[in-house]
Amino acid sequence: GGGSPDPKALQRWGVAKLGYSWEANDVLRFHGKEELVTRLHRLFFQAQGTPEFAFVQDLIEDFDCECRTFVVNGVPKSHNRRYTAFATPQAEDGDGYEAGRYTAFVRGGRAMAKEKWLGGDEAAVRSAEAQMDALIARFCLWLTTECCELPPVFRFDAFIRRKRVYKQLGGAVVSEVVPGEVDVFAGELTELGACTLGWELGDMVHHLFPPVLAKTLQDRKCSAATRPKCPCHTVAAGSSASPKGAMPDVGGFVEVLRERQRRWDEARAQGGGGEDDDDEEEE
Repeated sequence: GGGSPDPKALQRWGVAKLGYSWEANDVLRFHGKEELVTRLHRLFFQAQGTPEFAFVQDLIEDFDCECRTFVVNGVPKSHNRRYTAFATPQAEDGDGYEAGRYTAFVRGGRAMAKEKWLGGDEAAVRSAEAQMDALIARFCLWLTTECCELPPVFRFDAFIRRKRVYKQLGGAVVSEVVPGEVDVFAGELTELGACTLGWELGDMVHHLFPPVLAKTLQDRKCSAATRPKCPCHTVAAGSSASPKGAMPDVGGFVEVLRERQRRWDEARAQGGGGEDDDDEEEE
């Protein structure tokens, strides 16, 4: 024992973060011990902060992308999976506050992810989707051990990495992608406040709002005479036919939101290009 550690070993890449951080605002990349000190100071001494500890971890960057899937009453909404990858954190900006933050990312739909991150490999995409659905089913089962009822809506995030084999070539180690095969790792389960990542507003409300409203009103029994338009009547009417209850009608609300988004898209197009679900977007 004794002696000083190898200086090179201290210049490793890592991440310092707080356990609860909205949109990765308190997830900071560092390189070496001096940057680690700066990042920890930023985390512990920010305004109105009360953290007592932070996580410090090695930086793992060998996955190809993430995929976010909303789950409604235990069923994944696979038609609107969103694929993302964080952009490289920006460098120092003078005061160090923004440096190292994982807040900018590229996002898109299935077609974009297939071409940009998964090499155009349809079999690999299908394998990833099947593995994510299997993980979601397991997590739903686990959630029922924590609570007698599933949350009406949550978001499941997963990391996707194309499978590779490593070979020795001329004194160097090189990797080759295995066609059609991927590894999928569970990332996190989110709560009802999860970002919907560009999901078309009307379609999002149509799929996510009714189950939440139904769950909220499932034990409510208003008088039909005094409150005939209360949504709880819709829920109660469907409860006997379906254990999950009927979904309240939000059609009018959806149309209002779709019209609002249409105006947003037109304004964005006039300002330099609209938003397309399968086009690359950076936030």
